Amino acid sequence: MYTRMLIPLDGSVTAEQVVPYARTFARGLKLPVNPFAGCIGSSGHYAVNVDELLADVRNEARNYLEEQAAELKKQGIEEISYILHEGDAAEEIVSISNDIPESLIVMRSHGRSDLKRA
Repeated sequence: MYTRMLIPLDGSVTAEQVVPYARTFARGLKLPVNPFAGCIGSSGHYAVNVDELLADVRNEARNYLEEQAAELKKQGIEEISYILHEGDAAEEIVSISNDIPESLIVMRSHGRSDLKRA
């Protein structure tokens, strides 16, 4: 059985479309919920103060997850905490699911098959 629900979010409307379904599952299964986001990667060169930029991105991601958690709480999910990781989204989803075994991951994809992507 699952012991927790993980909801990977990236700030997009597309990703957020899964939240109502996740809420229904969480209520029905009585699962605690962890919305989470991987906020930044580690490659690239910037002509700005990188430390300030990273702090701003982290704060924005944290505020976004706090808003999502508050909305889920208003909708009747009692136990909520959020996770904020940095790195490649796919790798972070796998890493978090390994760190929190027996978790149900609820997410929406872009709906593009490999053929459409090509």
